[in-house]
Amino acid sequence: MKLRIYFYTVLILPMILAGCEKIEIGESFDTTVGVKFRVDSNLSFLIDSIRDYRCPKDLICIWGGDVDIHIRFNKTFNHVDTVIYLNNPDRNPIKIGGYSFKVNEVNPVRESNKITPQKDFKINITVLKD
Repeated sequence: MKLRIYFYTVLILPMILAGCEKIEIGESFDTTVGVKFRVDSNLSFLIDSIRDYRCPKDLICIWGGDVDIHIRFNKTFNHVDTVIYLNNPDRNPIKIGGYSFKVNEVNPVRESNKITPQKDFKINITVLKD
């Protein structure tokens, strides 16, 4: 039993944390799709993809639309996939693992004649401790 705990603590945990950027709780930061962030030793997350349904900035729309931010949260030995909707106060912020995750802004705003590649989206997020 001690060997198993040692194995997980010394060998597996550093591999899980490797490649993650550490965030500062309470400070907003910018990220892109696919960048992994470590919140604490048991929780990390990355934005898996973005779906932008907002009204293009060069058009006039009756309905403004929204942005779906697909996020994968990794907890110790499991994960949770969810969606944050930029303009829906029921789904932004979301709470998980004792933290609140709020998407503040997604750029660039759509243009009617242009498709924005996933890698070009800039997402501004704030993480707070509950």
